[in-house]
Amino acid sequence: MMLRWLMLLLAACVALSGQTFKKSKMYVEQEHKLQLRKVEINVQGDALVVTGTTGKYLSTVRIPYAEITDMEYEKSAHRRWKTGILLSPLALLSKGKKHWLAVIQGEKETVFQLDKSNFSKILAAIEGKTGKKVKMVASRG
Repeated sequence: MMLRWLMLLLAACVALSGQTFKKSKMYVEQEHKLQLRKVEINVQGDALVVTGTTGKYLSTVRIPYAEITDMEYEKSAHRRWKTGILLSPLALLSKGKKHWLAVIQGEKETVFQLDKSNFSKILAAIEGKTGKKVKMVASRG
């Protein structure tokens, strides 16, 4: 019985501490250009906290859930030109997919490229915290 209570307490602590998702990228303005940088997305209790993980421009962006007005998800497909040229021409017949999430806060928009292994978990976690549905935009490609 004591073990059951301990397990429930541990699960509650993990749920309150938030979820961290790696393997994501975010568009960052750097020297008047937009560049895609690796980040960790942390879904915390009151805000979405994004921390840069590589490069000399380590930064943290905090997006409070109350300020989020809209969220959009899009999946795009693209030809695998580099793989086709370098490894095998058969790769030209297949398509790679990219998953995009745009978090909109009034006039400000933050765009993420999510990994195929965790994009659905990130969408579910953010929907759960904000209480808003992520709009699915028609896919390209």
